[in-house]
Amino acid sequence: MTHMNLHPLIADKLAREPALVGMALQTVRAWLAEGRAPAPRLREWERLLLEAQAGAAGLNRLLTILRDESEPARRLK
Repeated sequence: MTHMNLHPLIADKLAREPALVGMALQTVRAWLAEGRAPAPRLREWERLLLEAQAGAAGLNRLLTILRDESEPARRLK
């Protein structure tokens, strides 16, 4: 299974356990501090995760992006 195939599974898990969004946010912030990936992409993930924490609309947007197989979504992942 490739990492791209994992995103829908991650979306399913977040849908069942939205509190995990906070753990994902902590990870993204740690990666930003360590310079592990391009900062613009990590900042976009940080924004999406913050929106997901803020309410149902943000969570739904995050889940949609994780399940999306379009080219823009694939570049973000």
